[in-house]
Amino acid sequence: MHSFSSLLSSFVHHYGFTILVLSLCSTGSLLATNPISIKLFRPYLSWFAHLCQIKKLKRASLQTYKVKMITMARIIQYIQTMSFVNTVAVVGLSFLFFLVSLKRFVLSSRKMGSTSLPSVPDVPGLPIVGNLLQLKEKKPHKTFTKWAEIYGPIFSIRTGASSVIVINSPETAKEVSV
Repeated sequence: MHSFSSLLSSFVHHYGFTILVLSLCSTGSLLATNPISIKLFRPYLSWFAHLCQIKKLKRASLQTYKVKMITMARIIQYIQTMSFVNTVAVVGLSFLFFLVSLKRFVLSSRKMGSTSLPSVPDVPGLPIVGNLLQLKEKKPHKTFTKWAEIYGPIFSIRTGASSVIVINSPETAKEVSV
């Protein structure tokens, strides 16, 4: 059975990365000359440093880890040798995937909020502050009475980022509370 450090060193030698495997296994740190390989290897290095501390590894699980490292090295090697056109294509496809995901999220959130009940009428307000500037400072009840004549006994106003439902008649308040 091969030791983990010998398998890792043969893998590193085969794929051309300059990594000091002994320092990885003894101190848990990594020395490399290629900064891209360090960035892409970083999530796996602490994992492999932990594996170096484990005394008994089964051969099958060791082969699995070796395959994962080889796959990761192939991805790194491909990214490092990409031409500018391929890089732009990958970035463009990633951006397109992000936009499609965002659109699906927005559409699914709209479907979750829709009901068959009639909506409460909204009092139009300004984009950021909503209806805060329309409320009179000392007598907001007069503004609510005026809006009740226009929009009915139940209406909705926006106060900044939140919405408030206003119930403006005693009969409606009793009906809502029951």
